[in-house]
Amino acid sequence: MKYKISLIILLLLSSFVLNALTLEEAVNYASENSVPVKISYETIKISGLEKKQAISNFLPSLSLNTTYTRLDEAPTMTIAGPMGTPMVIPLGVQDNYAASFELGMPIFMGGKLITGYSIAKEKEIISKLELEKNRADIKIAVIQMYMSGLLLDEMINMTNVLYNSKKEHYESALSKYTLGSASKIELLSAEMQFKSIEPQIAEMTNKKKNLINSIKLIIGLSLDDEFEFEGSIKDILDSVIIVNPLIKEDLTEEGLNNSKDLKILNKNVSILGKVYRLTKLNFLPNIVGYANYKYNNIAGAANDSLILFNDTLFIDGSLVWGVAISFDLFSGGKKVLDVLKTGHQYKQMNMIYANKIEQTKIDIENILSNYDIAKMNTETFQYTLALADEAFSIAQKQYHQGIISNSDYINAETNYIQARVGYSQNLFNQIVNYYSLLNALGIL
Repeated sequence: MKYKISLIILLLLSSFVLNALTLEEAVNYASENSVPVKISYETIKISGLEKKQAISNFLPSLSLNTTYTRLDEAPTMTIAGPMGTPMVIPLGVQDNYAASFELGMPIFMGGKLITGYSIAKEKEIISKLELEKNRADIKIAVIQMYMSGLLLDEMINMTNVLYNSKKEHYESALSKYTLGSASKIELLSAEMQFKSIEPQIAEMTNKKKNLINSIKLIIGLSLDDEFEFEGSIKDILDSVIIVNPLIKEDLTEEGLNNSKDLKILNKNVSILGKVYRLTKLNFLPNIVGYANYKYNNIAGAANDSLILFNDTLFIDGSLVWGVAISFDLFSGGKKVLDVLKTGHQYKQMNMIYANKIEQTKIDIENILSNYDIAKMNTETFQYTLALADEAFSIAQKQYHQGIISNSDYINAETNYIQARVGYSQNLFNQIVNYYSLLNALGIL
């Protein structure tokens, strides 16, 4: 019988392990399957096609135009012949066909084609940077939510411990009340504290369920998939710091060099600079080479005719080629205003970029400061928790022996719970600030 029970427990534990999702697995899955990442992949494909479109603008264009017209009757003209006999001269045919081939080749477009291709290349680079940025944003979001889940698990565990403690305290108070060594007020107070814990557990359990659904949504899992958080905040914190410790030398410089936001903004500055240059080039003429070869059928002499569709006709071809030059002499000052407007936009974007650099420096320093504070507070919280744990253990023994009052026991219990909450919250802050710093440095 014991063997069967052990086997059942082992199978249950195995099922829990199969449903467990580690932080690393969640982050890796999200970096490939989340909706924002998939959208970024499509954006890269679109920008790649736009770059090819920009290249195609350099190539010649060839078009074919055909027309067909049928008349009710072929137009003719009747004149008197040499012997007075009427002669009918065809002026056309009933079935009229025409076809033309048109070839166009850009020769000089005022720098528009080259600038357009250069802008398309910049946009493709931006789309790839945005993919990396979206991946990093998804990672930090998953990490924060996963850590919140582990913290919530810790809170649920602490509340269950508190629940069992309150239950034991209530049973003890009930026993003492039955023996006459505890008052009715003490019994009611113990019962109230015991009963008030159950809604808290239900509320936190519901929060955990909602959090898991949110993680499923953000990483791209189906809501029908089940998983549990694995590990503890302390274990994850110890492992990541050992594997990837922070070296504080030149962190700000590293962040400025790796920041995806700065790189994207820098590319936007470059694009706007090219647009500004393009508005100046709009004053130059556009030169296009063209050629047109046209075929059409006309009425002809019977001796040199070609019989087609029961009509007497012959094919006439004509070739036209040349160079077209277009130059706007006056457009109401629009081009001048475009230059002025784009110039101010270019200056504005440069100011935004310079301000973003300073803001990035401040953000890195703030996150690093928060991380250092959380790291420094860890020893304090560990020491406080050890003291609160010891005090609570002593209070439990003394309360059961009747040495201390109910209020003293509750105070010791409250201090212990607060110490555990503070310690877990500090670990949470430390690891979230650690990953936030990696994200700010562009190396997450």
